[in-house]
Amino acid sequence: MAVRFFSEFKDDKGENWRVEIHDEDFSGTASEYTSGASGFELTYNGDTEKPLQPIVGSSVMVPMIIPSESFADFEQFENDLLTANEDRFSVVIYDDFTGGDLYWVGILQPEQIDISDESKPRKIEITAADDLANLKGVEYTDDGTPYEGLEMFVIHLIRILNKTRTTQHWGANDLFLSTQKYFTPALTAVANTYEVTGFVYEDIYINKNGDIEYPNCYDILYQICETLQCTIYQARGRWFLLPRMYLNTSNFYNVNEYKKNGVGLNSNIQRAYVKPIFQGGNNAYRLSGGEFSHLNAIKSAQRRYTFKGNVPLIDEQFSKTDLGVTTWTNNEFILPSGGSLLLNIPIQITQAADGSRTGNARAIRYEIQVTLKCGTYYHKRTAYTVPGLTSGFNLGDGDSIQMVVPYTNAKSWDTTSTNKTEAFTSAIDAEFGDLENYLFQIVTEAIPGDGAGIEIELDLVAIEADGDTDSTIAADALADATVTGSIELYVGDGQSSSGDEIIFSSSTDNNAREIFELEDALLGDQISDVATRGAIRYLGGAYTEQDWINDIDTTELNVNELLVREHLALRKYPVKLLRHTLYSPRIHFDEVMTYDGDTYCFMSMKFVANKCEYEAELFRVQRSSTGITGTIGETTGGTGPGFSTGQLDQGNNTTEQQIASVNLRVAEVAPEDADGSLFVRSTAGAEYGKTFSDSETLTADVDLPLPKANGNTEYIAGVLVGLDRFESELYENGEDYIINGKDEALVTSSEVGTVVAHYGYILPVNTETIIVKGQAFTMTSGLTFEMKVLSGDRPSGASANIALTNRGSVSQSPTIATMVNFDKTITGLNLSAGSLVFISFKKTGGTDINDRVFGSVSIFAT
Repeated sequence: MAVRFFSEFKDDKGENWRVEIHDEDFSGTASEYTSGASGFELTYNGDTEKPLQPIVGSSVMVPMIIPSESFADFEQFENDLLTANEDRFSVVIYDDFTGGDLYWVGILQPEQIDISDESKPRKIEITAADDLANLKGVEYTDDGTPYEGLEMFVIHLIRILNKTRTTQHWGANDLFLSTQKYFTPALTAVANTYEVTGFVYEDIYINKNGDIEYPNCYDILYQICETLQCTIYQARGRWFLLPRMYLNTSNFYNVNEYKKNGVGLNSNIQRAYVKPIFQGGNNAYRLSGGEFSHLNAIKSAQRRYTFKGNVPLIDEQFSKTDLGVTTWTNNEFILPSGGSLLLNIPIQITQAADGSRTGNARAIRYEIQVTLKCGTYYHKRTAYTVPGLTSGFNLGDGDSIQMVVPYTNAKSWDTTSTNKTEAFTSAIDAEFGDLENYLFQIVTEAIPGDGAGIEIELDLVAIEADGDTDSTIAADALADATVTGSIELYVGDGQSSSGDEIIFSSSTDNNAREIFELEDALLGDQISDVATRGAIRYLGGAYTEQDWINDIDTTELNVNELLVREHLALRKYPVKLLRHTLYSPRIHFDEVMTYDGDTYCFMSMKFVANKCEYEAELFRVQRSSTGITGTIGETTGGTGPGFSTGQLDQGNNTTEQQIASVNLRVAEVAPEDADGSLFVRSTAGAEYGKTFSDSETLTADVDLPLPKANGNTEYIAGVLVGLDRFESELYENGEDYIINGKDEALVTSSEVGTVVAHYGYILPVNTETIIVKGQAFTMTSGLTFEMKVLSGDRPSGASANIALTNRGSVSQSPTIATMVNFDKTITGLNLSAGSLVFISFKKTGGTDINDRVFGSVSIFAT
């Protein structure tokens, strides 16, 4: 890149300036132009209503006096500027003549050219911008390829700033970025928060219907700055990331400095960036015509922390060549203890016709085998077939062949490396050819300990109609098959889900009324203490603790909670503003100004270089943290594809488990008895005996912890109880409140009369009507079940008398391998918000030990 035009001038204080206009396609000799009266005007476009401005853009207007003899050259320059790519021309300012320090860099804006309509010489005004706004149109990717893994904040900042179109003006060893911390993770005392905390790229990528959308660089830069309470802007020929509301009020503050490749230049170095406003000496003089004003005090500050969709931890395509040999990994993700994962494998198998097949070899099933490793744990769910239990399958020529019926065992995690997570496809015609589209989907059991890093390997094993399989059978079947699909692994930690929202709020007892709303957050901590999606991570991939501290107050808080508290601490009282024209040889936007014993920082500024004048708007840095209270309110949002919110496998666990989207805990569930009552183990003791039934009133103490009263009745609080493995979803659908239950075997006991599944929920609103809808089918004949709806008042405290009333029932005889619908509408209930509703399933017919009902049920309260 070459200099096409330049100008040098001395300002009113005798300081030297050089302004250059660069053209990357120019190869001639630079032309000198005469500067206009202002030399140049540098403007910082700050929002004067917000003390914390995450991004402050700047622009420069350059006045040029073009004489007659040079006007033809300028007209050619103007034509090039209007027709060339926008990044071809840039403005570079140095604070001295040749050899001076870099002062400011920007991209020329072709649409902002003002040419005076007067005789020559003419005054031309051109404008350049620092290019931060252009980041709104740049995806945060590696030139179209997604970034992957965990990076610290410094690296994120460097990568984003390198996507501006001016980085060529900084040399490899030049100072490119200066930072100062304000937040520190409470788990460690670190000199530079930005070098030891960061986030995983996948946390900010957005998945919509299987398509990944990448946020733009500007939005991510904004999120980083606001979350860490800093402002980014260009000054002194570098980028600054500073907590401008909280800068040290002494004559120095410390910064860390980096090259444009992210390598550090200086660490924790003192810079004298404080300057008095005072009529004397080498200070900033106030010219006449200034004024004092105030920003309104605020009553509260709020920030909403949202998750940007259920982004896959792994999202890969595969073909037959990948089976059994390819391992897909995500080394940065940590699944915390108690967390779970959702695995989707949509797969298509095109089986070519093989007329040489005879007997049971004519029809096959594929067993999908997934090795799912998380840290040192391997997930296990084995699939199997029952000898003698078969169902008919019709081949292409009309022949019927008996296929073995598949089942699956319980889910678990342990450290056995041979564990597999398995399922069977439907029957496939291997004699005449077939096409099978199958979705393998499973939510894992809660992992027993933290698991760092994820690995997945996929394989297919073929079994023939009678259940026979070996390596030869599998190889022969796959030889005739084309296999394609994808592996999608989502996070589900049993605590909160993608799509949740958390409201962080702080309030004070002042007399103000204004509520200050901050931008919704992509980064921060989850509801729980463990970090999953969108979480700030500590160096080395470990998730952070929830607590952070700042440089003023060592109180440990959530990073977003600190953010709203600090906003309120600054604006609990009206914030004093100065609006003055200052006169000084050098004032920079990063400067801390002192006036009449108080400390001020810039909100906006316009610098007229030749006159050494600064039209400045500054706010007083003050902080009063007393009398501030904070709350974290939780709401429930949508879910990603196939994701279960509040998933809970109750089984025979001996500890309480949590449905964290509503912060609800349920006690351990014991086996039910045959008369229809449900036993609940007290968390305070080890004995069974606490029951709910439709025929009994409880008089003993019942320990059934329920959600704490918070005055919010908009959301469902769900209680899942039952002996069998159970998955559920809680969400809103218009004005209907829904809880969905999916059970691999709603009825599994061979004993007629046994109640084999219960679940219930707490009504969020008053209701007259309950609608229960379900679907079920069975793999054996003669099986029947009864669904019963029970309701009662929610208990208060540990001691309560609870009577559940039978509101209605449905008897059902499912059809073999055919899904049938059942429903029950109950009206005239007059149930109040907080009431309990339980649904029970009881086997009423069928004698086969393998009797099972498969299906799902939904409950509507309207």
